[in-house]
Amino acid sequence: AASRTGYNTLAMRMWDHTRSIDYLCSRPDVDRRHVGCLGCSGGGMATMYTAGIDERVSAAILSSMPPYLVEVPGQFFNDMWSDGNPGDAWAPLATTPSITPNVCALTIPRALWIMDGRADATSWGGDDKGALTQALAKWQAARDEVARLYALAGVPDRFRQSWFDGGHCAGLTVANAAEWFREWGFRR
Repeated sequence: AASRTGYNTLAMRMWDHTRSIDYLCSRPDVDRRHVGCLGCSGGGMATMYTAGIDERVSAAILSSMPPYLVEVPGQFFNDMWSDGNPGDAWAPLATTPSITPNVCALTIPRALWIMDGRADATSWGGDDKGALTQALAKWQAARDEVARLYALAGVPDRFRQSWFDGGHCAGLTVANAAEWFREWGFRR
């Protein structure tokens, strides 16, 4: 309903996330140098943009929302949820930036971990093994580009990528997240 009235729902989510970080950073018990962000699926997309636009995020985990377009397409803005019709899901002339390595690169030089499940049918929309193989190849090519951009910026150690056995949200565990954030100076 919001998009039909002219509002960009992704922009609204990013505003909410930025205001949440404002609140966290206003608290005396929060170390403003160590604000982390993580998300899975739609939360992974929100994490990609939040970490990219808000430099207060010093480390992020992006799960089950893989960047997949290595080159910026001619139609950079895609309508991801056009009136709920899956057939129109990636139609051109819309309001949401594509999920590309370039969007992930906005996080550089801060820490970013991209993780996905090798059998994540949710992120590519089907049970066809051939389609999954093609999707995994696109996702890996995009990850390779993110790694190249981190290396080009001189901070290759701040990017990690992992494939986990399983489907949607595989690998995003409390233990994995805690280990990643501790690696970047976060305390309990």
